[in-house]
Amino acid sequence: MKFQELVERVGDRPCFLVQDLMVEPEQRQNLRIQLGRWCKSGKITKVRRGIYSLNAPWRKGAPSGGADFFDNIEAGSWISAEAALSYYGVIPETTFRTTVYGVNIKEREEYFELETGIRAILFRSAPREHAFGCHYVGFGRVNTTYYLFAEPEKALLDWVCRFKYCLNPDWLQELRLDYLLLDKDKLIRYAHRFLDKRMVPFANMVGINIDEEKAWDAEHGQVWS
Repeated sequence: MKFQELVERVGDRPCFLVQDLMVEPEQRQNLRIQLGRWCKSGKITKVRRGIYSLNAPWRKGAPSGGADFFDNIEAGSWISAEAALSYYGVIPETTFRTTVYGVNIKEREEYFELETGIRAILFRSAPREHAFGCHYVGFGRVNTTYYLFAEPEKALLDWVCRFKYCLNPDWLQELRLDYLLLDKDKLIRYAHRFLDKRMVPFANMVGINIDEEKAWDAEHGQVWS
């Protein structure tokens, strides 16, 4: 594939996926090599595995604003999982992807280029029984715009129920959760409302860590109510 052909095919997108290029199977290895060369020459940027963005001046679209990004979140849906946990500080990482859950939502991933870089919205379908445990969070200088966020405990459950190994203590440790920002009683109460029966033992496992963290802090002078 010539670079000009790439520009013509994906120049109006904030980013593109390798599978979007739809090359023949025997051409895929050559495409990977070519993408690597274009990255080194500064023509494209690798956003993450399998996702790339054209750099200026070949990219036709201008960065959109933050409001345009959030405008794509459908009414009645809630921001959850890593994005919400990062917002609350429960996990230390920031994420380029905002996961949005909704009842009967079409599962898909959409990409946007903001002034701060490439961002994505991952839409996930959720059963009606999981539409709880959310509140509105204000954004902007005077909190004039509000978006529905899952509470920290609900965001954690939304996230981990996607992982088959969520009951593995070693995996839980790798999440590096700030347990002191979680409410044990609320977490267990919410877990009982999930259709996934693994969430109750998971919540109990997290609850043990919350108790241990609070006990350690109390022993070292920090008192928690």
